[in-house]
Amino acid sequence: MKLLYAHEHIACINYQPAKDALMEVLFLTAGEQSGLTSKEDKLLFVLEGSMEFSFGEYQDRLIDEGKALMIPANYTFTARVHEACRILVIRLAEPVALCDCFSLEKLLEACPPNYSYTLSYLGINDVLQNYLEQLAFCLDKELLCARFLKLKIEELFLLLRAFYTKEDLLDFFYLQLTGDMAFSRQVNSYYLKAKNARELASMLNYSYSGFIKRFNRVFNRPPYQWMKERKAHLIYHDINTTEKSMHEISQQYGFSSQGRFSDFCKQEFGILPKEIRLNRKKGNNPENIGNYE
Repeated sequence: MKLLYAHEHIACINYQPAKDALMEVLFLTAGEQSGLTSKEDKLLFVLEGSMEFSFGEYQDRLIDEGKALMIPANYTFTARVHEACRILVIRLAEPVALCDCFSLEKLLEACPPNYSYTLSYLGINDVLQNYLEQLAFCLDKELLCARFLKLKIEELFLLLRAFYTKEDLLDFFYLQLTGDMAFSRQVNSYYLKAKNARELASMLNYSYSGFIKRFNRVFNRPPYQWMKERKAHLIYHDINTTEKSMHEISQQYGFSSQGRFSDFCKQEFGILPKEIRLNRKKGNNPENIGNYE
């Protein structure tokens, strides 16, 4: 079956070229290495195959057929394919909710006392499988209407609301969740451009004192500590999974000298950056370096 009147769809103002679309299906061959980077949160559904991936502090994790993963904004996701993969990726370019009456933030109410997060996958059940296969079929036929894709994202979240427990969804979305999602998105969009908390407050048009109060309430820690932790996550990832030189990484994250960069890594990870990379090449980076692996 083919898409009828394709020229009319392509000429429509709502048509999204594949490279700009909110969704895409990727076919990856065994042994292939791939990566995703985005300013938005992404949902990744493995329809076939398996791969080993890394992002942030999570290194060399395995995900296989029938599982989904949420990748937070501003992280670089890298993967090495074990078995040939078919993957559906959805970009969350706008705020989403599970339905009109249940925001994602409400999942925090299902959070038990002393909850401890570990990276979690969502199992693809029969309802979600049927949805994904129909969506993949439409994408294959290049039905790339922006309105259609937005409706499919709404449908996805309604299906998640209807056919998954709040506990499962809490685990799946936890890296995205705060008590104030709008503020959280603003912070995540701008923090890499700011040198410090005062500069970030100015970018978001807050008084410094008002920013500190709201930040502490939403993230449960001072902005300096949070920004330092996020920087450490990204630095560890770049050292451990890319071929960037130490000089490149040092400059990318605003260090005034290589010595300051090395001191930062020693303080945060317990070892020097060159040792992290050497351990990676030997395949023996420890499971826990500071709090970042």
